Amino acid sequence: MRKFGVYVYDAMTTNPVSCTSGLSVYDLANLMIKKGVGSVLVKRGDKITGIVTEKDILKKVVAKGKDPKKLLVRNIMTRKVITVEPEMDLALALKLMNKNKIRRLPVVKESTLVGIITLKDILKIQPELIDLITESIDVKEAERKPFSLKGKCQLCGREGVIFNVNGSLVCGACKNKMYEG
Repeated sequence: MRKFGVYVYDAMTTNPVSCTSGLSVYDLANLMIKKGVGSVLVKRGDKITGIVTEKDILKKVVAKGKDPKKLLVRNIMTRKVITVEPEMDLALALKLMNKNKIRRLPVVKESTLVGIITLKDILKIQPELIDLITESIDVKEAERKPFSLKGKCQLCGREGVIFNVNGSLVCGACKNKMYEG
């Protein structure tokens, strides 16, 4: 992968939102809402001990019917946290995110947390990467995504709105026939 010459420190957020592992999930969710973030780093001193994302709360608490007021962050946090250094090229950070199917990387310098870099941060300063990112991400349930564009149906040749169905660009009528048969 080619390097961009832009580094993690160019795009990272300093002073990321963090908490301790003894905080209740209820208080954590309210902290996330108040700060407008999708994840919170869990720390002991300056050291990262875990991370909790919105997805963690949904999968490990809400979907299981657990009481967020009685559950602690340490019970739902992801303990294996992949980190990067501020001097890392954004291309390498992006590759690391794609490889591990994650969207956030805590930034650590000499074992001390100095920031966080997210996929959104990278796209803000390198918007041309959207094509590179979408090529490398597996789109789950592609036929349920509202992807459409104007073009020519590969099956019937009709021009108009077409949809990507299993790699074929087809019109609405052909799309419906594909799902019926």
